[in-house]
Amino acid sequence: RCDRGRSLTDSPGATPHPPQGDVLNPASYTKLLGEASAVVVSVGTPPVPTSDVAWQRRMNGETGVVVARTARAAGVARLVMVNASMPAWLDIVAGGYAQGKRDAEAAAAAFVLQRPKALAVVLKPPAIYGTRHEVTPLGILPIPLGLLLGPVSALLRLFSGVTSKLRAAAPYAFEGVLFAPVHVESVASAAVSHALDTLADGEVLVVGPEALLTFS
Repeated sequence: RCDRGRSLTDSPGATPHPPQGDVLNPASYTKLLGEASAVVVSVGTPPVPTSDVAWQRRMNGETGVVVARTARAAGVARLVMVNASMPAWLDIVAGGYAQGKRDAEAAAAAFVLQRPKALAVVLKPPAIYGTRHEVTPLGILPIPLGLLLGPVSALLRLFSGVTSKLRAAAPYAFEGVLFAPVHVESVASAAVSHALDTLADGEVLVVGPEALLTFS
């Protein structure tokens, strides 16, 4: 969030024109942070197996780390980090992704150190669904993930009692996995709600999968 006049819109009600920048290059966005009261970080790649573990860790960790450090240096009061709910075995399947997410969460914790009025919020959704837009040679291709994940989310919420028992019985296999997928609008709502929270007191707040379902 930036309070600099109309830096993102030309006039009230106008179509937003977000500035472009490189998260790994603070010089491309530091000026915007000067009058920002909060920063929301939502950068990363899917947790898929890859031979380039370093690249995966960089995309899911260093990206958030750099923004968090830059925001802290600029005096931004609130940081919201969109992270992920992860099973322990993800280190075997996509180790770069898992370690990167842990790096980003550690950076969120460092954001509030010795800053009594700062707030860091780490959102940990499981699968996120909505309409994904893929760039193809023929243009933008919308992929309605909700057609599949919407019913899955409803089903897992219906049997939440069963899934919670499975997570408790076999945490290594099921913890971080058997949660209802969350709609992207719920994640966005949670991010905005916490970004606007002015009652911060130097804490790190973790918002898990079940809490995210309460946002709409």
